[in-house]
Amino acid sequence: MKHLTLLLAMLAAVIAGPARAQDWPTGPVTLVVPYPAGGGVDTIARILADDLGRRLPQRFIVENKPGAATLIGTSAVKVARPDGQTLGIITDSHAINPGYGRPLPYDSEHDFAFVSGLIRVPLVLIVNTEKVPFRTLAEVIDAAKRDPGSLTFASLGGGSPHQLAFEWLRMKAGIDVRIVPYRGIAPALQDVVGGQVSMMLVGVSVADGFIASGKVRPIAVTSATRLPRLPDLPTVAEQGFPDYEVVTWYGLVAPARTPASTLARLHDEIRRTLAAPEVKARIDETGADIFPGTAADFAAFVKAETSKYRQIIEQTGSKLD
Repeated sequence: MKHLTLLLAMLAAVIAGPARAQDWPTGPVTLVVPYPAGGGVDTIARILADDLGRRLPQRFIVENKPGAATLIGTSAVKVARPDGQTLGIITDSHAINPGYGRPLPYDSEHDFAFVSGLIRVPLVLIVNTEKVPFRTLAEVIDAAKRDPGSLTFASLGGGSPHQLAFEWLRMKAGIDVRIVPYRGIAPALQDVVGGQVSMMLVGVSVADGFIASGKVRPIAVTSATRLPRLPDLPTVAEQGFPDYEVVTWYGLVAPARTPASTLARLHDEIRRTLAAPEVKARIDETGADIFPGTAADFAAFVKAETSKYRQIIEQTGSKLD
């Protein structure tokens, strides 16, 4: 009887072993990016894919599926098989889209399994150095109140975190600043540098060279704490708006019903990649901070961001273009 029990236990272990192994994908892993190739999200995705592909037996392939304010790419992740072979990057747009009340092809909270936060990128409010002489947020606000509509803001479009961040600040400050829409960061930044537009919000790495050359001046950063690379630049919160914080961010999700063991392994591998010195160095160059925490932390963060953006949209009356 004792031998039979031992035999059954060994048989159970043999059967369970392959079942656990199958929870980890055996084929190539596709990383869906809901943005065009060459942008910031695509850059981070390829940094991750390169390192994961070197360390693990699977190939990690970046697939760009841009369009419809990230809905096309994110929908592709929703309908993929929950086997760990399709992952998707989500960004702040994932939290913003539900706030506008339009029908979405997925449930932002329930159709995905959250794997890990990746990076957070604070925004910097910059002004043209020659035509906008202000050095503090208070001076910008005072000028806008003295001459309503005289200052202009280069926006990356309705529904973008850049415009929502500014609309929230504009509402809190009670100022009238004219918003000028652009179809990309490059032309918007070019017009701020050239003095055609007064100011914009942008990731610090994008503006680094222009700040160093003196063509634009940083006024405030939107994060809760100051930037290590610009330690003398105060936050918006420090300059009179203590509850103000906006950061753009990226994270990783899988289709709902992906096995828990697969999600745990993915989270662990992503954290190893983000901790690798060469990866961290490449991410530091973008001006981003690596997202700390567990998958549960990331899920809670996205839920809080969705609630925050819904309130901002309601309070400001923001509209999509």
